[in-house]
Amino acid sequence: MKKKELAQLLTNNLTELHDWVRIHDDSQFEISKRQGKWNTGQHIDHLIRSMAPLNKIYKLPKLLLRYKFGINNRAERSFDDTYKRYLNKIQNDGAKTMGRFIPSNIRNADKSQKLSEFKCQGKKFVANISKQSEKNLSKYIIPHPILGYLTLREFGYFTAIHTSHHLDTLKKYH
Repeated sequence: MKKKELAQLLTNNLTELHDWVRIHDDSQFEISKRQGKWNTGQHIDHLIRSMAPLNKIYKLPKLLLRYKFGINNRAERSFDDTYKRYLNKIQNDGAKTMGRFIPSNIRNADKSQKLSEFKCQGKKFVANISKQSEKNLSKYIIPHPILGYLTLREFGYFTAIHTSHHLDTLKKYH
């Protein structure tokens, strides 16, 4: 998938999630209908926590990325391959959110601020993808805590998939 298509997919997925949460009942933002599972606000907080470091990494000089993480030395995965790999990790390997990606406690009063932050991080991420050359999207790699090293393009795929996964979960349970 070329960067223009990827940017559009990301924009669509991020907007769809934002709009779904925006019209969702404000009083339900901090409530989870399933014991021990995240509420709507925590899903949004998790996605913010996932995109914010990427936005910093994508702006780093390429020389630093190469020095810190290396460059891609394998065939780049397609969107579908990245999707299958992610599903396999969460369904079969029981991959769980860890560390700084675990959301904090979110209250109904946080909804407007969290949605603004989500929208801002999403726009930054799409802009960061769009600013990369096609070559650099395929060349540079960064580590994912569950999927291992991904190219910048594959991380774009993952972010689109990840956003869609959380929207599907919200629609199903919230």
